[in-house]
Amino acid sequence: LAEWVARDGRFRASVVVPYEDPEASAREIRLRAGDPRFAQVLMLSRTSQPGGNPHYWPIYEAAAEAG
Repeated sequence: LAEWVARDGRFRASVVVPYEDPEASAREIRLRAGDPRFAQVLMLSRTSQPGGNPHYWPIYEAAAEAG
């Protein structure tokens, strides 16, 4: 990642989370929060439950904390 992003200052990476494991997803988001090489959290739109289900709230909470 560092090598790829270093090629051009405009490049940013996505935090790809295991969205069916919200606690692990939240940990990954918090691990990468504040790292300027990452610009977004990537979740697929096809989840086992609707995206607004409380099951996924830990992911959204961690993302909101990260800004």
